[in-house]
Amino acid sequence: MPISYLSAAQIAALATTTVQTLSTTKMEGLTRTQVGALSDSAIGVLNATQVSALTSTQVKGLTATQIPAFAQNLLFDVDQLQAFSGAQLNALTSTQLAKLDADRLQALSAIQIGAMDATRFTALDATQIAALSTTQLAQLTTTQIAAFSATDLEELSAEKIASLTGTQISALPADLVPSLQGARLSALSTTQLQRMTATQVAALSTTQIKSLGDTLTALGDTQIGALSSAQTGVLSDAVVAGLTGAQLGALSTQGLSGLSATQVAGLTGTQLAGLKPTQLRALSENNLAEFTAAQMRQFSTAQLSALSTTGLNSLAADRVQVFDATQLTALTTTQIAGLTGDDLAEFTPTQVEVLATTQLAALSPTVLNGLGRDQVHALTATQLKSLSRTQIGGLSETSMAAFTPDQVQVFSTTQLNALSPRAINSLSASQVQALTATQLAGLTTTQIAGLSTTGFDKFSSTQLKAFAPSQLAALEATNFNRLGASTIHALSASQLSAISTTQLNALSETDFARFTTTQVASFSGEQIGALSTTSFNGLSPSQIAALSSTQLAGVSATQMAGLTDTDLAELSTTQFAALTGTQIGGLSTRHLTSLDQTAFQALTAGQVSGLSASQLSTLSMTDMGEFTTTQMAALTPSQMMAISVTNLAALSADQYAALTPSALRGLSSFQLRNISPGAFSQLSQTQVQALNASQLGSLSTAVIASLTTTQVGYLTPTQIPGLTINQLDWLSTTNIAAMTPLQVGAFTPAQVESLG
Repeated sequence: MPISYLSAAQIAALATTTVQTLSTTKMEGLTRTQVGALSDSAIGVLNATQVSALTSTQVKGLTATQIPAFAQNLLFDVDQLQAFSGAQLNALTSTQLAKLDADRLQALSAIQIGAMDATRFTALDATQIAALSTTQLAQLTTTQIAAFSATDLEELSAEKIASLTGTQISALPADLVPSLQGARLSALSTTQLQRMTATQVAALSTTQIKSLGDTLTALGDTQIGALSSAQTGVLSDAVVAGLTGAQLGALSTQGLSGLSATQVAGLTGTQLAGLKPTQLRALSENNLAEFTAAQMRQFSTAQLSALSTTGLNSLAADRVQVFDATQLTALTTTQIAGLTGDDLAEFTPTQVEVLATTQLAALSPTVLNGLGRDQVHALTATQLKSLSRTQIGGLSETSMAAFTPDQVQVFSTTQLNALSPRAINSLSASQVQALTATQLAGLTTTQIAGLSTTGFDKFSSTQLKAFAPSQLAALEATNFNRLGASTIHALSASQLSAISTTQLNALSETDFARFTTTQVASFSGEQIGALSTTSFNGLSPSQIAALSSTQLAGVSATQMAGLTDTDLAELSTTQFAALTGTQIGGLSTRHLTSLDQTAFQALTAGQVSGLSASQLSTLSMTDMGEFTTTQMAALTPSQMMAISVTNLAALSADQYAALTPSALRGLSSFQLRNISPGAFSQLSQTQVQALNASQLGSLSTAVIASLTTTQVGYLTPTQIPGLTINQLDWLSTTNIAAMTPLQVGAFTPAQVESLG
């Protein structure tokens, strides 16, 4: 019975010793199913002759568990291997795989090779890999390719490298890429290169980059973007020139920085347009410096606005000066704010003129001070109006001096208010005189007060005349003293009323003389009263005559004392009548004696009461004789004490009669002792009775002897004890007899004893 009649179960039950003795004929008689039914142990005892007897059909019946069971030193022949399925191939052990020679490997179909899993494929050594045909290699999966070792790849010839598909190339481990050298590298087609991953491209050595040459221009944007600065640093000028704008735009910042200065300078407008703002922002100062002025001129607004502050500041003047209006206005406020004074100084006047107001607003005062005269002149009215108070206030004297008069006129009062007094002083005469009435009115009192004499002298007479009262009052006395006659004459009443006494007192007699009488009449009483003696005395007679009663009321006694006789003579009756007693008291004897009788007798009671003891003591008999009875009645006790005996003797009976009892009580014993009988006889009862006992005792015996019985009758019991024994002796018996009991009763014992 043929062996083929045995069932699979029966075959599986055969002992290994039985299987081991099967002849080649018996082996050839086994069916595919029977072969697949052999136990693993039975498979393991088959010898080379038995195995080689198996046909391709029988081999197809082998299971995945049987194949590893074959003796490891056995070799399947080519026909048998060609009958293997993918699963059977993947069942081969690494030892069995290692036994596959070039003929056996090359006998495998591309499909079989492609069906091998990574584990079985990696079991192949480099020599075996090298033995694979280009057709077989073309069927390798990406997983198999990814399993390549460096040795595997190195064993592949240039022809076989060229046979790999783009997909297979992209599956190569990146760390194996550097092993592609020489002809094997050159064998890569453009299509293969284009399929390389960014990671693979990044793994290319600089030597490989150099070798690839112009073919690199075929790389995609993502691949180009993977190039490092070291890789781009070895690119030839021709390769760089062949890159598109998109490729350049795909470069990383590091990759872009690897280009040489010559290569950067050679980039065309189209290439430059491809650069991304983010690339430019990240470039170092040295990298940016490699762009030529012509290239900078081609930068888009998006590219320029992306430059870092440091990058923009690093640009040389010739680079900056090529920016047109569109480019300049695209600069962000952050970029503008980051400029230094030196950076701004690189801008041309034309460029400064096109800066937007928002850009100017971003500049600090320090940076603005970097503008040169021509640049300042280029600023438009709109730009000037946009400057903030902080910017204006921070301008240096040099910067302020650079503005033209027309530009100065553009500033608002708010802007001008921000200028320091020092800055105001730095303005030229033409700038100052260009200030409009509105601008002048806006100057603060602090600015006005801070004017130096040089700064003050730059204002025109017309401008000074237009100063507000508060501004005029803020002028330093030194500057106020420099006002010309025409300016002073033009000052209004409101301006004059604001002038401080410090300013007025700083005026010399010549300066003060410039005020018209109408202007003098406009000063307040406080202003006139606060004038120093020198200033007040500097008033001309006509100016004195122009003073109102209200103004004169503010004049001090000290000021009055400094007036000349001519000044005093200019006072009208009304003015003189308005003087207070204190003011009259300030007049010197010379002043008083210079008054004519009419003026003197016009003195009011209040004015007379202001006469000092010194004034009264030095009056002549004639002067005293001019006192009216009303004036005499105004004299105080202290004033009476100051009148000399001579003058008292010269008083008329009417003058004596006008004296108040209080005034009489001010007479000293010496004065009373020298009063004449005629004068005393004019005293009324009230006046006589106002004298105290001591004063009564001071009267001369001539006066006592001249007393009438009526006058004796005036004496009060309080006064009687004051009569001396000598005075009693001069009383007539008629007078004594006429005394009342009360008077006699007031006699002292000594007085009684003296009576005969």
